[in-house]
Amino acid sequence: MPAADAGDAGIGDAGPTPDAGLATTEPEDVAEGEALTALRLQRDRLRLQFLTLPSEERAAVFDAVRTRRRISAEQEASRAEEQRADEEALRASAARREALDRAAVTVSAIERDLLAERARVETAREELAQWQARLARERQAVALRSAERLQHVHTLDRALSRGRLDEDDADDRYHELVLLLRRDRWRLDQALDAIGTPSAAPTYEPAIDLGEPIYHGFEARERLRDAIDALEAHALEAEETERRVRWERASRIAEDVRQLDELRIRLLPRMSRRTRETMLGLGPEGRAQLGRELNQIRLMGRFWGLRTWHDLPQIPAQIGAMLALSSTRTELLLLFAIGALIVVTWRRKEALTERLRKALHARTQQRQWTALVRPFWVVIGPLIAPLIVVVLLHVVFGVLDGLTDSMFVDGLRVVVLGFAWLIVAITATARLFVSRLRHGAGRAVLSRRIFTSVRMVLGFAFVAVTILRLSELLVGRGYLYTIVVDLAWLGVIPLFAILVHRWADDVVNAHADRYPEGFVATRLTDPPSRLRRYILTPPAAAQLAYVGATTAFKELALRFEQSRRAFAFLFRRRLEKQGEGARPEKEISDLPEDIREAFEEVPGESELEIGHFPELDQIAGQIAAWSDGAPGFAVALIGERGIGKTTWMRQLAARTEIAAEIIDVPDGLTEPEQVTRWASEVLGVDTCATVDELDTKVKEATAKRLVLLDHCQNFVLRAIGGMRALETMVEITARTSANIVWVCAFSRYTWLYLERARQAQDLFSARVELGAWPEEKIAALIRKRMETLNRQASFRDLVVDRLAGSALEDAVLRTESEYLRLLWDYSVGNPRVAMHYWKHSLSVDDEKLRVQLFRAPEVEALEELHEQSRFLLAAVALHENVTEEEAALTTGIDRRQCAAILAFLAGRRYVECDANGAWRITTHWYRAIIRYLRRKRLLFD
Repeated sequence: MPAADAGDAGIGDAGPTPDAGLATTEPEDVAEGEALTALRLQRDRLRLQFLTLPSEERAAVFDAVRTRRRISAEQEASRAEEQRADEEALRASAARREALDRAAVTVSAIERDLLAERARVETAREELAQWQARLARERQAVALRSAERLQHVHTLDRALSRGRLDEDDADDRYHELVLLLRRDRWRLDQALDAIGTPSAAPTYEPAIDLGEPIYHGFEARERLRDAIDALEAHALEAEETERRVRWERASRIAEDVRQLDELRIRLLPRMSRRTRETMLGLGPEGRAQLGRELNQIRLMGRFWGLRTWHDLPQIPAQIGAMLALSSTRTELLLLFAIGALIVVTWRRKEALTERLRKALHARTQQRQWTALVRPFWVVIGPLIAPLIVVVLLHVVFGVLDGLTDSMFVDGLRVVVLGFAWLIVAITATARLFVSRLRHGAGRAVLSRRIFTSVRMVLGFAFVAVTILRLSELLVGRGYLYTIVVDLAWLGVIPLFAILVHRWADDVVNAHADRYPEGFVATRLTDPPSRLRRYILTPPAAAQLAYVGATTAFKELALRFEQSRRAFAFLFRRRLEKQGEGARPEKEISDLPEDIREAFEEVPGESELEIGHFPELDQIAGQIAAWSDGAPGFAVALIGERGIGKTTWMRQLAARTEIAAEIIDVPDGLTEPEQVTRWASEVLGVDTCATVDELDTKVKEATAKRLVLLDHCQNFVLRAIGGMRALETMVEITARTSANIVWVCAFSRYTWLYLERARQAQDLFSARVELGAWPEEKIAALIRKRMETLNRQASFRDLVVDRLAGSALEDAVLRTESEYLRLLWDYSVGNPRVAMHYWKHSLSVDDEKLRVQLFRAPEVEALEELHEQSRFLLAAVALHENVTEEEAALTTGIDRRQCAAILAFLAGRRYVECDANGAWRITTHWYRAIIRYLRRKRLLFD
């Protein structure tokens, strides 16, 4: 069919065909689709614009949208309430007229009285409904004003966020906000006053007593009673609604005031400089601004005080409601748990600190971070519990922020966290500075005075910061904030004057003692003047504070061994530069006999020793368990000469309840048969030729014993077949371990040779290594022996600086610590070497003991030694004590030549020979020779 015919076919008597109808409506559909597409594009553009806004502005938009929805919902609810109240008023009016009409036609006077009273009830119901309608209209008005405020706030907030306000516009907006704030503050004051006033709801008082007998039996009486009960319930509900509306109104106005005040604070930096200075000055505008901000604080404080008191009885119900919800139950339980943890931590802070200290200093704790923390424990230890409480308090308030939005909680956070940090600051200050004044008479009083001043300064800072934070919380960084900052700085002046007045004499005298020729001492020679002392106090205090800070840093650095050794070296260089020398060794005989005996280079009496016995408790516990049936074992006690192996074994023997005996291993035990016969003699059994025979004899003796062998390095000889004696002894200890616990003491360098030669095979089931003593133990050992002798040595000759008074006393005490540290450093923690050089540091002058710098051996002389002399020294150091025959066998040197070299070394006092013919390095040269041999790689560590 042609196109024209097709078109004509669509027109006829039968009407348009379906196809023809679609063709006529297609342009309208296209237009609607294009409009819809345009709307979608506009929506997407708006979404993109919103997503590109800053996060703060997006959050503000969300808040505004939520607030608008809430206001709209309140307006709808208020209108519905108004409509319901109007309808209730109409029903009450109709019921009143009906009651009056019935009363007019009734015959009975009693029934007429009941109907008249019913009319009064309906009148009261009508008035109550009308009052509720007015209340609903007031709520609508409040919601409308809030919506207007919200729009105003949102518009201004966007303008501020996007920087669209110039200075003139900002000035105008500021004055506009001030007017709005004055009006809203007045409204808030009125709203808060209304909260405490009685309810304005109409009341009803019955004119007749329905309990009288004359009214009984009337149906109108029952209907009247029901109406009265319904009215009273309605009145109670109305009063509750009124209280809720009053609080909602006050809360809404308070929120409006807060938002407007925040905008006012944000406007301050945008205002013109002249206007801003006028607002923040002391002129009429400034004083008016101060009054307004104080009124803001008064109002917000009053509001949150009343709100907190109002919400207080509801807290249990609120907690129950939070626990019933899965979204808040976890946070609330976490809050309770953290609160209990805070109480427990604070009440048991001493026990917690002690447990952490023990865990940190445990020998099993070898992690790297503990090695870094351990030196600082004396400082951070007392801060652990306060810092834990502070962290937990931060968590508590973080959880509270998620549970409630309350300015009271924000203010409480400022006060509580500020006070917690005050406690931390006071504790840290006391630990870092005040606790360092620990020597000398009267220092306890001085410490208390310093601590009082520190608390006064920190307390002033706490009050100033708290007021500053609270003012910022309530009125932002406005005029009052500026005033508080200025007053805080001004408050420093009287505080500074008080401190100068309190400490003028102490600071000036301390500076004069510390610097006898300093600027303070030279000006004090003039006629005394109190004003001059006050003027000199600040610079003198600054210099003393610098010295104190340097000393504190030095003491902190002394927590590390490397730093202590560095300071000991510098101290020695200072003394040598000063020209302090030591006496010749022959003057040792001039010392009092009791000192020479107390510091003999042999294990001393128990009253001269101190408690430094590593792993002694563990070994004693193992022996006790062995005596009760546990498997036997043998212990290798390892340490260099003079480190305290013999004393350690004495202490172990005294701690155990079983029979114990300390035995010296003699020289010359090189063959297995010799070791077996010697062991038979030691154990008190018949002489045995083999280990099997000895084992049988020992098992026949049921008594358990503890045998401690000293100088077990005599079993070892660095030569071919030089370990057969040791192997025999190890076999004896293993075979007899059921009846005997063996403790075998070895020289450190002999043991290191054994580990290399035996390829680290375990020779003993337990091993105890006695390492270098810490500095504190070396100092305590020397002090204890001097105190036991009731002797006191003066360190005044070692004070380098020219000092006087208390400064000299402090310097003497510091010099004592530094000199004992020097002994510890030079001896490398060896108590015998340290006591040797302490004895060489003493001299007698006018029957007084004085300390001078000891003369260290001249290590350069060792460089002149021949190679055979070096090898021989290495053999003596390795075996600790060696005979001429053993030395020749070890070094491969002819015995006669070996004897000649030993005699040469003895002439230089490098070595000495004991009564048994064993050679060993002298204590005087021990540390120097060991260092020299290790440097020459003749002795390995």
